[in-house]
Amino acid sequence: MIERIVLGGKDGIKARDSLVKGLDYSVDIVKSTLGPGGRNIFLEKKNRVTNDGVSIAQEIFLDDEVENLGAQKVKEITAKINDEVGDGTTSGATLAQAILKASLPKLRQEGAIAGGTPPMKLVEQLTDELNEAVALLNGMATPIESEEQMIEVAKVSVENEELAQLIGKAQWELGPDGHIMVEEWTKDHTVLEHTPGIRIDNGYASSLLVNNPEKGILELTDTPVILTNHTVQTMSTLEGVLNQLVQAGYTRAIIVARGFTEEAVATCMKNSNTPNGFKMFPINAPFTDQVQVMYDMEAALGGKFINNEERPLGSINMSDVGHASKVLCDRFSSTFVGANNREEEREARAQVLEKKLESELSDFERRDIGRRISQLRKGISILKVGGISETDRRYKKDKADDAVNAVRHALKEGIVPGAGQALKDIADKMDDDAILKQALPAVYNQIQTNAGKFEVPEWVKDPVKVVRVSLEKACSVAAVFATAEGVIVTKKQRYNAFINNGQGGE
Repeated sequence: MIERIVLGGKDGIKARDSLVKGLDYSVDIVKSTLGPGGRNIFLEKKNRVTNDGVSIAQEIFLDDEVENLGAQKVKEITAKINDEVGDGTTSGATLAQAILKASLPKLRQEGAIAGGTPPMKLVEQLTDELNEAVALLNGMATPIESEEQMIEVAKVSVENEELAQLIGKAQWELGPDGHIMVEEWTKDHTVLEHTPGIRIDNGYASSLLVNNPEKGILELTDTPVILTNHTVQTMSTLEGVLNQLVQAGYTRAIIVARGFTEEAVATCMKNSNTPNGFKMFPINAPFTDQVQVMYDMEAALGGKFINNEERPLGSINMSDVGHASKVLCDRFSSTFVGANNREEEREARAQVLEKKLESELSDFERRDIGRRISQLRKGISILKVGGISETDRRYKKDKADDAVNAVRHALKEGIVPGAGQALKDIADKMDDDAILKQALPAVYNQIQTNAGKFEVPEWVKDPVKVVRVSLEKACSVAAVFATAEGVIVTKKQRYNAFINNGQGGE
């Protein structure tokens, strides 16, 4: 029989206190890594040492069932921040704790009929304050105007001069829509390589495809790619080309399509979980200007895009299949590395797009086409991170991942004073009774605590988007806790070993 722990009614405050205790425990570990004086955490999993907030939060589980729910919310907020901006996860967790701490005294306490703030009223107040803070944050943003600034933004995240130089220069050359992929290699040094590639604005068809759970991504190498804007109703429609791939010695394939039915996805998952089964990875086709971007993919990856207005899905054969040397895919985007020998095809496609720019188009369309031309000609950059040991490489890769996301967002939306200074300045402008006035300095204060006393250099900047998303997600999780006064959770089964006077017992 499944036992459940139920806390509510007169025990509602106790439930919320336990949830908050679990959140505090998790955040206290995560925020100890913040800033230049932050500490590292050893993770048993893969014998890893890191100060990456999302990676640390993922590994925290508490024995108390209710407190563990609170700790899992830290995992959730850091994962959401990581999904959206790939950086700022530790700051987000720190802010969530501070906002909740500032909110709780305002809530109605147990037995109090008056004098407290009803939870939903507090949530409304927090929403209004968030809107005010975001407006002030956007107002202080300044654009990146030089390669040197780009390098400085990278340095804040990666805390390594060599890596900062490589990342900052590469992003400056690629432009705001360029993409840098980070991977480890077994050498003791780090290099940057430019390679053909394309990034689309859609991701995997099912989260069950993820094979790198720490980052929440699907990661593949040397994989055939089928391109179509058909909706795949059943995988049996592709049986002909899949059999040809098997006969050619392949064990897997990517299928980029307009959509997939539940039956089609289920078939892919069944095959992937079958020993020696042919693995099929369904990825959703580009969201914006789908057909035209699929032709871009054809130029970059080879094969033939199967347009549903021209050919049936079942007509696909081996000659229509392209190839990707590396693929990184999350819920919202996918990056494909193509082949170097397709330069003529990529340039021909870029020239087609340039002619399209001569037509009367909206500003959005012109920017989008310009981005696609740049991608076809410049491709992507691959940062191969080396080190003296696996632990060293993994640590550097975590930092490089954060820096790569930071520089891209900084180039797109601008920068603000870093190390928590921007949020501290915003707090100074808010009303004295504002929840966020008390909470916003938390990142700045934690960095000071970790570093002893840290004088923030003027060149230290943060991407405004990373700061904004971290704050938004933090307010969201604080609001959820503010409205909680009950918990229902499954009780864990515990098994005890008995020892009698040093003798084994039963």
